[in-house]
Amino acid sequence: MARGGEDFTLDPYKAREKLQTTTTPILVISGDHEICFPVQNWFDLNRIWPTLQLIVFPQAGHGPHHQHPELAVAYIHAFIQHNQNK
Repeated sequence: MARGGEDFTLDPYKAREKLQTTTTPILVISGDHEICFPVQNWFDLNRIWPTLQLIVFPQAGHGPHHQHPELAVAYIHAFIQHNQNK
């Protein structure tokens, strides 16, 4: 029996709490048809994680970077360039 879902709810290192006060830039690239972690969940996290930047690709699923590799690379490059001098 798989127990991954059960273990996912545990947070023994208080990672969720720490992410609310992090100063580390976080980039999330998601698809609007993502089924594993729906984009609506990222909207909620974007409100409480101060450094989260969310990019949502339209008409994309779980692997938007595979569906739109050039666009994903451009966003990642811009994110790194913007944040490396901080």
